[in-house]
Amino acid sequence: MKSTQDISAQRRVRYGKDERDRQIDVQSKSYAAEIMVTVAEILMIAALVKGSPLWRGFLSVALTGCAVGLIHKYTVYREKPYLYVGLALGLAALALLIACIRVM
Repeated sequence: MKSTQDISAQRRVRYGKDERDRQIDVQSKSYAAEIMVTVAEILMIAALVKGSPLWRGFLSVALTGCAVGLIHKYTVYREKPYLYVGLALGLAALALLIACIRVM
């Protein structure tokens, strides 16, 4: 006969990912993306203060992060404004990145 501790240990063993693991993965990726955009904004401000033309590149990274988030919302909710604003931000990010590359 198995003890209560043995049964509890068997219940804790998980084989494969469940919904909780998927949710944790999604939250960690979202958190990492928010940190990336925040760091890009801080570096953009520092580049502006120093007078460096690299502020365009950092702004491009921040706009790309926002665009990807909005396009992901469009794929989930299927609401057109998310797509339109996401594409507009993506195009603005691309234009800033090209301008940053030309300056270098």
